[in-house]
Amino acid sequence: MLNSVRENEYRNYYRTDSAGRTAANRMFSNTPSYPAAPDTDKTVLSGLLLALVSLTLNKVSGWCGNKLMAGKEFTSAENSKKIAGEMAKNNKLNVITDYIDHANKGKYGAELAQTLEPVANGQNAFFMDKALRNASGEIKGLAVAPKSKPSLMLHELGHAINASKGGLLKFMQKTRGFVSYIPTALLLLNGVKNDPDKSNFIERNAGKLGFLAFLPTILEEGLASIRGVNAAKAAEKAGQLAGGVKLDVLKRNYFFAWMTYLLSGIGLGIAARQAFLEKKHKNS
Repeated sequence: MLNSVRENEYRNYYRTDSAGRTAANRMFSNTPSYPAAPDTDKTVLSGLLLALVSLTLNKVSGWCGNKLMAGKEFTSAENSKKIAGEMAKNNKLNVITDYIDHANKGKYGAELAQTLEPVANGQNAFFMDKALRNASGEIKGLAVAPKSKPSLMLHELGHAINASKGGLLKFMQKTRGFVSYIPTALLLLNGVKNDPDKSNFIERNAGKLGFLAFLPTILEEGLASIRGVNAAKAAEKAGQLAGGVKLDVLKRNYFFAWMTYLLSGIGLGIAARQAFLEKKHKNS
């Protein structure tokens, strides 16, 4: 039985929408335009420069996503699954791990089948805390990765370990559910007891505040990857893996994944700044 699924809890790597945009760059791929006006030249120029930066970020983020998903696996699927099993056992994770393709994407019911479609396509991997309830009523998390790219599971179990620690790490995971509202929240907060005709701290630092709001996600994503790499390194050192292991390949793939989140944080900062420029232009 499936609990309510919140899409903002998913740890996306390369899900695309109908416009071909990745989950990591959708938030800043649409940029407002600023028609020229004689008394708002500075605002127009700032808006155009930010639009150019946003377009560049969008392109770079898409390139990073492509490099991740096209990257070779660092070891065999059997080795990746063995490492994942050790991570779950050593950290006593209450998580179901599964490798998804089109043959088994419907095993968790209709509510999750659509969500698992990008995973089956090899475009996504994610972890959900408290996602499933078994026959005895016990609630478990769910970590999934494509069968075609099983090494992504190590990163997702890194998220599961972070969630199991509770406290600050759990909070850092939860903040991603609210970051898309940051530009609007800053506008509203700026309007409380502030003179709209005068620049103030929030308006001057909207870009920085937007980026800082996404910083917990950037850090938590990086930590999840570090846990995955460390688990692979420990398994190799213990002689648990058969065949070749190329940790540099895993690190490179995870770096490209992390870059999409860093770029998203920069994009959120730009979106926050653009929100103020757009408001200023409308009021001029």
